[in-house]
Amino acid sequence: EEITEERIEEAINLSNKFLGAQTIIISTLPLNNNVLTPSEWEGVAKINQMVRDIARSWGKSTRQPGDVKWILVQEFGNFTNQVVWTNAKHAKLINDSATLPDFSQQGWELAGANYLLKRLSAETFWNPSTAMVCAEQTFERLNEKNETVEDCVRNKISRDGAHWCVENMGARYSASVACLLGCVHNGEGPSADDMHDVEMVRRCAQSCNERFMSVLPVEEDWINSQKIALFSKPV
Repeated sequence: EEITEERIEEAINLSNKFLGAQTIIISTLPLNNNVLTPSEWEGVAKINQMVRDIARSWGKSTRQPGDVKWILVQEFGNFTNQVVWTNAKHAKLINDSATLPDFSQQGWELAGANYLLKRLSAETFWNPSTAMVCAEQTFERLNEKNETVEDCVRNKISRDGAHWCVENMGARYSASVACLLGCVHNGEGPSADDMHDVEMVRRCAQSCNERFMSVLPVEEDWINSQKIALFSKPV
């Protein structure tokens, strides 16, 4: 409830006013320990859609010289949702018969999302989502208070359900930011007043998210080539 369209736009304009930013990348929200109920998970999806809508409609008629020209969306939420779903499937935390979702479909993460809300009781400070932190199915053990709790072998995605393992997630995050910035700043640069250029930037941004904010394999020659992974232009 505290995140509204007005507050997001205020933050965008403040970054321009005090930092001079004219290109801003906003990451969509991932799952975290604050999401405890299906309605709260739906709320995260609504915020993410709000961000996409702001980026899509930004500056069509009200932009002045020196204002923010470009709002780009980094689909970090969709990426981490894909990672968590794939991990849960591998760890048998969801039904074996579950079919691979269409990760490009808006709202796919809301269907059958109860597995995200199951918590690991072995953690005493806060209980993370088992799908986020477990590499295998959970097992029971006694804690220091002689209470029966659920624990698991941990994965290398998230240790605590609040932070992501940079060693394994950071490369795609950084590559996607570089790619998105390249959509606007590589070459001569597009014009925010030209609808053709605007459409090309949108397609470029979509391509960046499909390449890097996704569980799809990255082509091997991209890894050793700075010309593709760190360079992007409208196509």
